[in-house]
Amino acid sequence: MKVWARHIDLSEDPNALSVDSIEIGIWEPVPDKPGYVKAVGNRPVGDILTELVEKLKILCPKEMEQLDYGFNYDGLHHEVDPKDAWPSYRWIACYVVRGDSEGHYLHIDVLHGEDCRGEKFARKNITIAKTLDGKNSGMAAMYEIAKYAAILLDA
Repeated sequence: MKVWARHIDLSEDPNALSVDSIEIGIWEPVPDKPGYVKAVGNRPVGDILTELVEKLKILCPKEMEQLDYGFNYDGLHHEVDPKDAWPSYRWIACYVVRGDSEGHYLHIDVLHGEDCRGEKFARKNITIAKTLDGKNSGMAAMYEIAKYAAILLDA
């Protein structure tokens, strides 16, 4: 697999697809500098997660079917509102942990940022996904999803 800026090339696998990574920022042209753009903010969290799920269903469909629930932003498992802009960040982290009672969780967090009120934070959870498969197959599925989520989000 080769990864170039903003595009995933999976052409080494003859059955694989080519998928563009997800743009988080909103950019606009700089009027006095043709060909230059400047960041003016970030897209809404809900829009980014919707696009992420659509692309993950293409890249790892078998693993996505194993989710008990996926990429919730229902008010229970996140620290941001889906209508809010993606928080500012230094890094995005996509990682898998074993659940307390069963299954595995995939977390997507932003690290070292500042929210819209200017308050600094070290980590903020964007979303989680869960499988109830507590066996190694569940862990393997979540790692596959996390891998592609990280590539798509340039984590």
